Amino acid sequence: MPWQNLSVVVTSDAVERLEVLLRSNGAVSVTMVDAGENPIFEPDLGTTPLWAQVKLSALFPIDTNLNDLEYTLRSNCERFSVETLADQDWERVWLKDFKPQCFGDRLWIYPSGFSVPDGPSVCLDPGLAFGTGDHPTTKLCLEWLSTQELRDHDVLDYGCGSGILSLAAHKLGASSVTATDIDPQAIQACQLNALRNDVSGAFNVCPPESIGGQYDIVVANILFQPLVELKAKLVGLLAPKGRLILSGILRSQMEVIVDRYGTDITFSPAKELDDWVLLTGSTGSTPAN
Repeated sequence: MPWQNLSVVVTSDAVERLEVLLRSNGAVSVTMVDAGENPIFEPDLGTTPLWAQVKLSALFPIDTNLNDLEYTLRSNCERFSVETLADQDWERVWLKDFKPQCFGDRLWIYPSGFSVPDGPSVCLDPGLAFGTGDHPTTKLCLEWLSTQELRDHDVLDYGCGSGILSLAAHKLGASSVTATDIDPQAIQACQLNALRNDVSGAFNVCPPESIGGQYDIVVANILFQPLVELKAKLVGLLAPKGRLILSGILRSQMEVIVDRYGTDITFSPAKELDDWVLLTGSTGSTPAN
């Protein structure tokens, strides 16, 4: 069945009201993207900021009468349009640009419907939670994990998102893995992805308040401000001579993080990809590899 796709550009203060209007008129989905070029790299904790100009796209069944809605929107909004979309397998359209990727020389991340060489691999499709291996920060973490000997190591993935790093650590041989996130959707996504990848043994997914003990490796691929605020927590979760891996940091933010953690962590030279960096450090006097 074909669909009608309605797109409109509004200011951020009108988004909530317009989303209600679209859904009340039969929209089966409403998505939001930046209508300009104003990326939000670093939202405050607990907030969901929007861009100054937001493009909303609403999907309606082809037989929905949009005349009254169109009249209202054309009178109050700019850059309004309606187009007909042919029916297709939307899941495969979403996945068309997501292909198997190899990290290091042995770790594969791949979407469903593909096969990869034998060895450590994680099957993962894009979903609600962040993390498919495409973002530079995730790539940096996966490259680092793929070079490590993880047997007999307990690994904590703090801010797990989809669970991609947790699952990679498990597949690479970690003796136990704990994944945590403040977002309940991320917890759910990680649990589902663990089931999908036939994870067995010591693999635990839980909210941060349930974490206890200490870990040989703590990976935190989150954002600059949470990393600043979580310093004592993350350092406290490290076992003696434990290794701390920090990402989600822009090059311009690296010095602040190094200064913040430097009293407790000895860092190795940073690894960089595009404008992002990965910091690896140790609680001992010797930097982490």
